[in-house]
Order: sequence, then C-alpha cells, then structure tokens
Amino acid sequence: KKRKDQLVVVYIYDTFGINDKRKKLLSIWIKQLLKNDPVTIFSNKTILNLSSNKFVSKLLSKSIRLNPGKYEIRSEIEISLLDLYEFLKKITGSKSDVIIKNKKPIIIHKKYENISDIFKIRYTMNDFEKDILELVNKEFW
Repeated sequence: KKRKDQLVVVYIYDTFGINDKRKKLLSIWIKQLLKNDPVTIFSNKTILNLSSNKFVSKLLSKSIRLNPGKYEIRSEIEISLLDLYEFLKKITGSKSDVIIKNKKPIIIHKKYENISDIFKIRYTMNDFEKDILELVNKEFW
C-alpha cells in the first residue's frame, strides 16, 4: 500500500470525446448550433482548457511513471467561450445567434506541472478541429 506522500495526483480540465454522454458544454452547444438554436454564453471572458478524452487517456497511462506529486493535464487549447462559439458555429455551418450574459468569468489558475510538457505530447488546435469534426460527424448525424 502506498503512503500518502507517494501518490501521483493528476488534475484534469474539461474533456470531451465520442461516446461521452455527460452533457458537457461542447456537446450541448453543438446540438444547439446544428438546430440553429441560440447559444447562451455566461461570460465572454472565461477561458477553457479543452482536451479530447484520447489525449487525456494517453497522458494518464504515462502518469504511472511519474514521481510522486501533483500534476495537471493541460492541452494547448486555451479558448474563450465566445471564440469557442465562433469556432463551433463555423464548423457546423450554423445560423445560430449568441446571447452573452456577462456574468463574472471563471478563472482556472495553472498550479502544477503539466504532464503534456513532461512527456512532450501535444494537443493542438489542429487536433482539436479534427476531433470536433469527428464528434459532429459521428455523434450528431
């Protein structure tokens, strides 16, 4: 049995992927955009860090080799809610409008070493676009 100080703790931000049935923001927005329904954004200043579940799984499998401590899984996808809406609108070809509520933004501070940096495994905007297209094509058609 490992002692507490021998644990590897990994913090993961927002993930998505095919067959993810958790009703995440990304899936909800894609459905709304495909129906040309309006999309509500609670803050245009909130920044998300998005990763596909494939990327996260790959890094989690490698985390077994890490020294005890606390780590994060962060991708290179740092995107505002408004930019995410615009990106998804373009991908889906939607005619949807956006409603911005302008509540206080959510800020997630980077606190721990990023496993992606340690193992030099990247998740870029190109990867994100491919995964979103795959998600739209497989899950919503």
